[in-house]
Amino acid sequence: MLVDHKEKGEEIVSHMLEHDDFFKEATANPKDDFWEVFKETEEGDDKTSDKENDRKCYKDVYIKSLLIILDLWVDPEGIEMPVSHYTKITVAEKLLFDKTNDKNDDKDKRDYFRLHSVSTSNDPKEGKTLFRYLFPEENEPQPMEEFGAFVGCFIMDNDSLTQFRLYGKTNEKEGTGVSIALEKDFFNDNVNARIDGVKSKPESNEKKVTTSDPLPLFRCLYIDPHTPDFFSVGQKDEYAFFREKKETEFEGYKQTMAKLSNGIQIKLGKLQKEIKDLDHNVVRKLLLRLRYLVKHAAFKDEQECRIIRICSLENNEVKANEDNRLYVNYLKLNERNVNKICFAPKASNIENFKQHLVRNRYKDIICRQSEMPLV
Repeated sequence: MLVDHKEKGEEIVSHMLEHDDFFKEATANPKDDFWEVFKETEEGDDKTSDKENDRKCYKDVYIKSLLIILDLWVDPEGIEMPVSHYTKITVAEKLLFDKTNDKNDDKDKRDYFRLHSVSTSNDPKEGKTLFRYLFPEENEPQPMEEFGAFVGCFIMDNDSLTQFRLYGKTNEKEGTGVSIALEKDFFNDNVNARIDGVKSKPESNEKKVTTSDPLPLFRCLYIDPHTPDFFSVGQKDEYAFFREKKETEFEGYKQTMAKLSNGIQIKLGKLQKEIKDLDHNVVRKLLLRLRYLVKHAAFKDEQECRIIRICSLENNEVKANEDNRLYVNYLKLNERNVNKICFAPKASNIENFKQHLVRNRYKDIICRQSEMPLV
C-alpha cells in the first residue's frame, strides 16, 4: 500500500530543508549573487522588496521540487518490495561472500555496494531530460561539474528477461548474470534527498552521515520533452503480480500508479509556469535533487527505481575504480537485507555459488535459476 503524503508532506519537507548540506554550503558561496540573497536575507539585513520577493519565489520552486520527490518515494513496507539489483556474478560474489579462509578474523572482507556516477549510465541524456522539458526553447546547459550524482539502480521484479539481457553479462554474453532481491533494511524508511557538500564534519548538534546510513528509495519519472503529455513512473509489472500470486492486487495498484503519474504531471506543469520569468540558471541549481530521478521515456520499460546520493566531487568519500569510474560506497549486503537470488537463464556454476551462500550464512535465502526463455 502506498503512503498518502498530503498530511506529512509539510513536516517532511521542513525536515529536509533543515538538514540540507547543499543549501547551507551554497549560501556560503560569495561568487554567486543569487545565493547571497538567501544568505543576506536570512541574516536579517534590510534588503529591497524585490530581492525578498525573488527569495520567496525561488524557495517556493525548491519546495515544490521536494514535494515531487516525495511523491516518487517507494515505501519499503509496501507491496513493491523487495526490489532487485542486476549485476555480474563476479560482482555478486564480492558483495555477498567473504572468501578468506581465516574464520577467526572478525573483519568483514565483503565489498560495499557501490553507488556509481550517472555520467557513465546507458542514458546519454541522464540529468538533462527534466531541463529539456521545462526549458524547451533553450540549448542544453553545460553540466554543473562541482556536484556529482551517484546512484544504485533496482527494479521491482527479481526475474526480468529484459534486465538479464541488458545487465550482468559475462564475456558480453546475454543472460549470464544474477539478480539480488533486497529487503527493506537496505533502505531508509524516512524520506530525504540530501545533497552532501565538501565538508564531512556535521554541525555540533547534528549526527554525521556515514556509509552506514541507509538511503531512501525513489521511483524514476519517465517523460519525453517532445511529447509533454506522456508521463509514467517506475512501477511493478503486471506479470510480476501474477507470478507472485498477487494478481488480485494489480488493478488497485494500476489505478494508484495512474493517479500518481497524473498528480506529478500537474505539479510539473505548475512548476513550469512558475519558473517562466525566473533566472533559469538559478532554477537549475534548485532542481539538482529532482533532475536525476527524471529519465527519458525511451527507457520506460526498465521501470527503474533508485537510491541516489548527490555530493561535491571534492568530497573525500568519492573514489575511482580500476576503470576510472567514480563511485561512493553504500552499505554491505548481509543475511538480513538479502531476500533472494535469481540466476539468469544462461548463468553457470550455480551449485558452487549456492555452497558459498551457505558458507557465508545465507542458508535461508531463496536461490534459483530463471526459467525465462532465452535462445
